[in-house]
Amino acid sequence: METRITRGWRQYTVNSIRKFVKSMELLRGNALFNYKQELVMVNDALREIRYLGLYFTAAWCPPCQIFLPLLKSVYERTREAELKFEIIYIPSDYDEDNMLECFTTKHGPWYAIPAGRVAEALRKKYHVISLPTLIILDKNGQVMTKNGRIEIEEHSDKVLSLWFPEFVE
Repeated sequence: METRITRGWRQYTVNSIRKFVKSMELLRGNALFNYKQELVMVNDALREIRYLGLYFTAAWCPPCQIFLPLLKSVYERTREAELKFEIIYIPSDYDEDNMLECFTTKHGPWYAIPAGRVAEALRKKYHVISLPTLIILDKNGQVMTKNGRIEIEEHSDKVLSLWFPEFVE
């Protein structure tokens, strides 16, 4: 029998947690930082989530700045609905200082990875060719949508019922 972990009314199996972490091999063992610039290990930051948004963006990108308020609104709704959703900012910036300034002053209370090889590997893995791009993954690391940006722009926070089957308004 598989060990189950209960958090509130949700149950997770140890294997489902392992699958999620394994599917995020590129991130595993790396550090993220939060909006306060505190370092957090990926495994700790993502331990209890069920859904992950990979937000490919850049400080220099005007469409990213236009999309950001919409993303923040959706993120806040996921928090209110306790959907165990997290976002990781994946920069396409070459200047780490500009990226940090933008992330810590304009973005929501989510996580970011440093600019560099891991960000580049994630862009390649998910075939990201334009910014901003929002990819939603489930707890097993399966892509739920590669069109998160378009779906938010078209449906606003109504995307919650599209992405999260347990969401009830």
